[in-house]
Amino acid sequence: MLARFKDPVTLTANGTENIVQIRYGVEVFRLREPINLQVKSGQGRFTVAYAPLEIKGYGDDEMEALDSFADQFGSTWHSIALEADGRLTRDALAIKKRMLKLVARVE
Repeated sequence: MLARFKDPVTLTANGTENIVQIRYGVEVFRLREPINLQVKSGQGRFTVAYAPLEIKGYGDDEMEALDSFADQFGSTWHSIALEADGRLTRDALAIKKRMLKLVARVE
């Protein structure tokens, strides 16, 4: 979940700009610098994405897409950023490097 206190993304007025933390279950990912998420809607569906990490969340509304994005972020952290380098593909290693550079700490 990104955090706007109770929401998944952040402590900003706009839930998709200047994101400083992402909440995933009981974990909070504190980012080194704010990021902006790209939001798209069409055909009754919303997409929230952060291209540098190739992470997207989908939902019937923006909040559901933000929750999905937070789930994908946390899942990517656990499956790629924490994985041993030797077990990752070249593309996954590149994502791991970008993710480790982005995340300051996990609480």
